[in-house]
Amino acid sequence: MTATEEESALPAWDEIKNSADYRTLVIGNGASINIWPDFSYSSLFDQATLGAAAADLFDRLDTKNFEFVLGRLVEAREFLEAVERDAAWTEPLYEGVRAALFEAVRSVHVPYERLRDSVKADYAAAMNDCSSVYVLNYDLVAYWSHMARVAETRMVDFMFDGEHFNPADTDVWSGYTEVFYPHGGLHLWQDVRTGIAGKYRYGSGNILVQAEDGLSASGTRAPLLVSGGSATEKMSLIQQSALLSFAFQRLVTNTTPTVILGASLQETDSHIARAIAANMAGSHVAIGVHVGALDVDGLHAECERYRVALRVGKGDRVKRDDIHFFDSSTHPLGAQAMCCG
Repeated sequence: MTATEEESALPAWDEIKNSADYRTLVIGNGASINIWPDFSYSSLFDQATLGAAAADLFDRLDTKNFEFVLGRLVEAREFLEAVERDAAWTEPLYEGVRAALFEAVRSVHVPYERLRDSVKADYAAAMNDCSSVYVLNYDLVAYWSHMARVAETRMVDFMFDGEHFNPADTDVWSGYTEVFYPHGGLHLWQDVRTGIAGKYRYGSGNILVQAEDGLSASGTRAPLLVSGGSATEKMSLIQQSALLSFAFQRLVTNTTPTVILGASLQETDSHIARAIAANMAGSHVAIGVHVGALDVDGLHAECERYRVALRVGKGDRVKRDDIHFFDSSTHPLGAQAMCCG
């Protein structure tokens, strides 16, 4: 079957999953939207209600990333206190931005009690079947699923040192699935002063409460998530974190056959597309496409867009015959039965 013939009616996942030994899984926001349709917003910033002073600060810093603004406010307070200047003005601004962030999150995030046990089990099983999983979306679905099935799965998130990430301790036992969050997550934090990254511990699904309570105008923690912006801005934030840089670099060096599900790889995620393509020469990539109402021409255009993003056939990149497309709704994570909304 030629590429064009394949694109006229995309095969099911079961029809192509044996075309290579797919051991790497890249999960994007489309998988979360399939579970909870309210995740289909453009950015958290667009969902937030900011006060005039906070909105002006975002504008002056030329960003839509809450984590960037909160981090700069912590740094401003630390500096002003160090030079014995008044830093009191930073506190209400910090609290206002923090409140807007979590109000926006709660307005779109699936409640823990709505995420069915069967969905968490299927999600965790799909992750556990791989050797490496890269979760690009920063919501809690993957983390909740992992923690709910921690006794039945063999997955690690590199938080071996209690609740902290130690760059010197990243060796993983054979047979375990490595889980990476290149764009961070709502369960992750970073200390602005020390650069140490950590996570809020799982407990009855109350991570959002822990995350909100863990951030204060008098503390030094900022959320560790990349919630929007251009690919350049996202890379800048990734490079400011040892944990995110570690996750991103592991994606760059990945050479095993890879499945991409729910990740559109638009221009704002071109850094992810480049990372995936970096060392995939001679390997295979399977991409789940959301067929929806696309006709034959639409399917062909969507598949070609992915090829361009991954630079298929260019230089030492993945060859055209080694990239495969399938209907994303036929993958366990894309199945209609996963919907909780």
